[in-house]
Amino acid sequence: MAGNPHDWERLIDEAESAQARAQAAIHDLRRTAPRLARQRDGALSMEAGAATGLADGLVRIGTSIGTDAVLESLCTALRRITGECRGAVLLQNDEGDLPAVVAVWQRDQQWVDGVQGLHRHLEDRRPASLLEELQNCAADQSLSLPLESLGLELGEVRIWASDGRLEPLSEDCRSVVQVAALALAGLRLRVKARSRAMRDPLTGLFNRRYLVDTLPREFHRCRRNSNPLGLISVDLDGFTRFNQVHGTVNGDRLLQAVGGLLQSSFRGSDICCRTEGGQFLVVMPEADLEDTRRRAEALLPDIRGLTIASRRRIPEAPSASVGIAAFPQQAQQPDELLAAADSARLLARQSGGNQVRIAERIER
Repeated sequence: MAGNPHDWERLIDEAESAQARAQAAIHDLRRTAPRLARQRDGALSMEAGAATGLADGLVRIGTSIGTDAVLESLCTALRRITGECRGAVLLQNDEGDLPAVVAVWQRDQQWVDGVQGLHRHLEDRRPASLLEELQNCAADQSLSLPLESLGLELGEVRIWASDGRLEPLSEDCRSVVQVAALALAGLRLRVKARSRAMRDPLTGLFNRRYLVDTLPREFHRCRRNSNPLGLISVDLDGFTRFNQVHGTVNGDRLLQAVGGLLQSSFRGSDICCRTEGGQFLVVMPEADLEDTRRRAEALLPDIRGLTIASRRRIPEAPSASVGIAAFPQQAQQPDELLAAADSARLLARQSGGNQVRIAERIER
């Protein structure tokens, strides 16, 4: 996740520009094909009609919203182009694992394993038999087309023909796969950019920007459903001094260790953020003041027990000053709740640190 944010902005601009150019070219092809059909005689008109169908497929791929929709449109287009052939789409995830089969098709059916948890297909069951048949096809009867675009290697499309006659189809198939690769790469880049915009690159926790956007939404949801909401504000004691004594490399390791501790210590529904420096904040939807206090107090020995390995020594982690506040006891608005938790954290620090303080009620 680390890197210059301007690099990501440039990549996104390039992705959007490339997609716009590709879509413009596709629309030009779509407009040109009917004119060719009127100008040519019967045989050529059929060819132009095929070009119109290809252009329509390219437009659907290029304008699909979401990875699942791109895969659906890609399979539909390839089914129409390849006739009796069979095929599969393999995608690689962000972690660089081996590509996995996410879609298969043959002439009268297709199956797409929704990347976003959706399953849309033309039959009520996954065609496991088709996958098994594809695995048994001879290598010389297949065509492999890479899904690559915008500097990203996304996976590949494999097409099998029982008679081995794939070469006449390869040009149209390549055009379809190239447009799909461009669409998928643009989507992946935007997902990464959004993640970078809301994540702290060092710890992987959410950042303050995400907190500012999310806290009001969670607060109002809890209030609407008559549920409590807890807030834990954490500040590492002597973090500046720790950096001076042990170096910023160990300081970064400490922040990463605290981030990992927070991620493993709270529920999936809780929102763990690094707001700045050695300060963290945890939003706990549906947690009352007592639950919030108990979780905060459990953090103190865990943070103090962290060790960060270095070449010469294993420095001890500093203690932490922790402030807590909860709706509805301490505040009736999200900004009041945040101010209450921060004020309690400051009080804990002024009192010597390594302790939890409960906020006083904030009155408007």
